Amino acid sequence: MPPWTLLGATIVNVCPVMGPYCDTTSIEEALAEDPDYVILAAGTYEVQNLDIDVPHITIKSIDPGPAILRFPAQTNLDEPMVRILAEGVRINNIEFNGEAPSLDSYTEDARAIEVTRGATDVQLTNLTIRNFQTAFFGGSILVANGDVTVFDSVIEDGSAVEGGLVGVLGKNSSFAMFGGTLGRGQADQLGGALSNDGGDVILVDVTLHDNLSFFKAGHIFDQGGGSLIVRDSRFTNGGASLWAMIDSFGGGFVELDHVTFGAPTFASEGLVTVEDGRELIVHDIKMDNIGASGPGLVVRRTQVDIEESVFADGTDEATPAVIIDTPPSAAVRWSWFCGHSSIRGSLEFVGVCFDCQVVDSVFVGAQGNPGSTFVPLPFASALVADLGGEISVERNTFAANSFATSVNQGAILGLHAEDLYVERNLLFNNSSYEVADIEADGFTTIQQNASVEPSDGIEDDTSPINLDALPPMVFETEARVQPGACRDWGALLLEPSTVPVRFLNPPLGAFADDFDNDGYIAANDCDERESRVNPGAIEIPANGVDEDCDGLELCWIDADDDGFGARLQSFPDDFFCRRFGRANQGGDCDDNDPYVNPYAGTNEGPDCPDPKPEPEPKADIDGDGFEPPLDCDDTLPSVFPGADDPLGDDVDQNCDGVDGIDKDGDGIPVPEDCHDTDANRTRCDSFIGGVERVCATGAPAPLPAALALLLALPMLRRRSP
Repeated sequence: MPPWTLLGATIVNVCPVMGPYCDTTSIEEALAEDPDYVILAAGTYEVQNLDIDVPHITIKSIDPGPAILRFPAQTNLDEPMVRILAEGVRINNIEFNGEAPSLDSYTEDARAIEVTRGATDVQLTNLTIRNFQTAFFGGSILVANGDVTVFDSVIEDGSAVEGGLVGVLGKNSSFAMFGGTLGRGQADQLGGALSNDGGDVILVDVTLHDNLSFFKAGHIFDQGGGSLIVRDSRFTNGGASLWAMIDSFGGGFVELDHVTFGAPTFASEGLVTVEDGRELIVHDIKMDNIGASGPGLVVRRTQVDIEESVFADGTDEATPAVIIDTPPSAAVRWSWFCGHSSIRGSLEFVGVCFDCQVVDSVFVGAQGNPGSTFVPLPFASALVADLGGEISVERNTFAANSFATSVNQGAILGLHAEDLYVERNLLFNNSSYEVADIEADGFTTIQQNASVEPSDGIEDDTSPINLDALPPMVFETEARVQPGACRDWGALLLEPSTVPVRFLNPPLGAFADDFDNDGYIAANDCDERESRVNPGAIEIPANGVDEDCDGLELCWIDADDDGFGARLQSFPDDFFCRRFGRANQGGDCDDNDPYVNPYAGTNEGPDCPDPKPEPEPKADIDGDGFEPPLDCDDTLPSVFPGADDPLGDDVDQNCDGVDGIDKDGDGIPVPEDCHDTDANRTRCDSFIGGVERVCATGAPAPLPAALALLLALPMLRRRSP
């Protein structure tokens, strides 16, 4: 049965068993017809080494029950189930199951999908991929010289040596996933869920759970200088011998934005490490219940910015929650460090740094006890800097931190550096041998710090400790990261009875400032880095930015799943409008028909009709008694045929084509034309003080060709029918 067409698109229907509405039972035969769409009926299909080399083809299941692809009943599989070799391929609403009926062993390529040979713009939507394993790279999906975007899919129960579920190989490869799950992946060496070697990876609104690696990176391993961007995602129950969640080594750009990390299943070296990278951006992450697994975040030899993040409840006596080692520059802003137990601080800087900052942050409930583990000085429970270089500690709050007072050492702050700037910090309800252990070999500024402690506070080089010396708004603003993120610790910061200052969730001075000059202080602005982002801004649809700070993004509803929508609606969980049933572009004039949209004309189908033409402008808009085209400017009532036209104002008030009066129509206005009733007598040879001296007769002297044409154009326009 030949393929059929609908609205210019070639369609082949495939069924597991031949029936009245089926063109074939073979997906291979369907692809041989070079169709636009292959529609799979519900049922099970045996597939191996299926090469999709038809550009811009869509393979999808539209029945209520899914189409299921599985390997044939055989042994020693050495090819992927599907290999994508062409650009623009779409696969939608299909289940891939790697459990063959009688499978003795897998070789290195027996995965679900392989994208290679420069196949770009590949999109996989609403897929379920389970039970695949390979002996090499990428248990379920391998991207090697290709470009893949996955939407709202479940990828689980895969295993490989590297990248138990997904492998991205080579600098010309990219993998993006918007919505869905990466779970129960297992790697013998690197990356239980995903391993990236030189490519680019983007994960948005993805849940990673129960992924394991027997060596490094329970969830994600990243190397080779590409980029790793993770936004609005969740990591739970990852385990590895080293680095339970993420290990980025020798990579390029890494961004973690609005990401939560749960307690690891097991790990010996912590949760996340970034080493020898180009830049790390950390914004609004939460590492809750870090436990005894080591540090939450380790950054080595990489520029780093940490903002609006929470690090809570670590219990390794010798290990901080965050370690920053020899960065080109480092900044920690608007963040919370809660309930950590370590003698090297909740936050530790080591190595060399000439531009390190800790500003507008909260350190609460840290405990220090030397125990049996030897670590170098300084000992401190909240913040440690043991640096060659410079560090600024400004406008921070240190509350309810302690260090065992049974030994004659230990502090809340331990700051050893060449140059130190310690200004406008507040310390209260702390308990330790000394509040601050400060040593500086070079320049030191310690001023306007308020300390209300059982012991002496920080010495102030410029004035005695005085709460009144602080600006009045320092302690009366709200923090962006709410105290509930650290559970019970927030209660310690609400109006403590021992401090004669009023607090609001908690005392952070910078939140009264407006850094981006958009008219909203930091306490009320969701992004002080961007002036276009504030509660009064206008939301722009589908651009990944919450301009109006309401936590929502405008997306187009896409009822027919053709990539175009007809109406806008706000959503809290999809800032790039990639979820199923949504679109990042509008203009669909029939959202119930996938063959009607602004691009349907590429398949010779009906395109959306053109917008209704603009109505003709109202006649005589300016009310001067003349209508176009006689009125050469119908927006000005002073412009109409016969109006007074003074020379020199560059306005043709009388619509004769020149600025000034030109009765004989020779293009020369009065007073330059001393005989304006005779087109043959034009220019005055001498015109002084408004008095004609000599007026030329006969035809005027020839004008340059370009000037003559310029002067003639208004007359030609006026005289043309």
